Amino acid sequence: MLPDSAILEEQIQVLEKHLPEVSKPLSPDLFSISGHPYFEAVLSNWFEYFLESDNPHLLCGLFAECFKELITGLTDRVNLEWLTDQIHCIQEVQTKNGNFIDLIVYDDKTEDGLSFENALIIEHKVEAALNNDLDDYFNSTTVVDEKCGVVLSAYAINKLPGNYINITYYELIPVLEKRLGSYTLSNSLQSISYLKDFVNNLKRMDTSTHTDELKFCFEHGQTIARVAKLKQNAEAQLANLLRIALEPTAYKMVRKNAYSLSIRTNDDQISLVIELGQLFSEKKCTFQYWLYKEATQQWNKVPDHSRLEKEFGAEFEIRSQLKAKEWVELLRGTIDLSKMGNDDEVHLLILQYLEEKVDPINKVVREEMAKYNA
Repeated sequence: MLPDSAILEEQIQVLEKHLPEVSKPLSPDLFSISGHPYFEAVLSNWFEYFLESDNPHLLCGLFAECFKELITGLTDRVNLEWLTDQIHCIQEVQTKNGNFIDLIVYDDKTEDGLSFENALIIEHKVEAALNNDLDDYFNSTTVVDEKCGVVLSAYAINKLPGNYINITYYELIPVLEKRLGSYTLSNSLQSISYLKDFVNNLKRMDTSTHTDELKFCFEHGQTIARVAKLKQNAEAQLANLLRIALEPTAYKMVRKNAYSLSIRTNDDQISLVIELGQLFSEKKCTFQYWLYKEATQQWNKVPDHSRLEKEFGAEFEIRSQLKAKEWVELLRGTIDLSKMGNDDEVHLLILQYLEEKVDPINKVVREEMAKYNA
């Protein structure tokens, strides 16, 4: 038994009752793929696109409804009846003091074109700190009826002038998603696709949605540290047991890395990197199969690698780039330990897998190299 194991087990049970939902990784979108997810100017362009009723989509009303709901929920000092699906948006409007307003949303301009009937004055913040002269922005925007200042941001901002309110992505996203349903049928698939990618990227930028795990770790830090150390020790024990078990075989333990075990054949030609990330949670280990140095050069002379796919493609992921200078990865696989019983010794199951599954691969690889390196 571990020292204080009963106490630790109790603490783990407490952790399990209060564990926050783990944030799921967001799927790729046109922003992350193009490499522009964090640029404030890029996101401002997209806000302008959706807030301009002359653009080729029918989503302007959606954004108008969302801003109206959020603003009226925070203040009753402004009338937003003008905020409908017939609005316009302009960027980088110069102020009296030479500053530039990120976005102005308005319903109409006066006849002289110098003022607006009604307007939202929007300062947009993604990562940069708020050091802008908001009073200059507000006073430089002339309207006939109503105007309201908005700081639209990826993070919460507490101190603002009285004529401004803060709307965060965290507040905007659920309102957009709640109201989107009534707009899907009236919009093209392209417009909805643009919007979903845009919302996905706002979630990526939103700082307030990623704090539950942080708070939890601070609250239960000591217990988490003990469990982390326990896992670290368990992995070290596995590495040591496997090192001993491999001694009479054709393999040897090279090292235990932070998240993996490195095993090689005794002639250093074949290397296996066994990932430990899913060992305890899912009882499986993924691994990568590499050739090293001289073996890589020999493999480069093999003109046809189809034998790997033919004999092992059903069970393993055969890698596409099968030529390199020093290291070349041939395939990837998974060591399934899900049927392991309480009395089974995991290092022996891994050893059994090497003998039953990896040895046949080694045989084919060596035969192919020998054929073309006589």
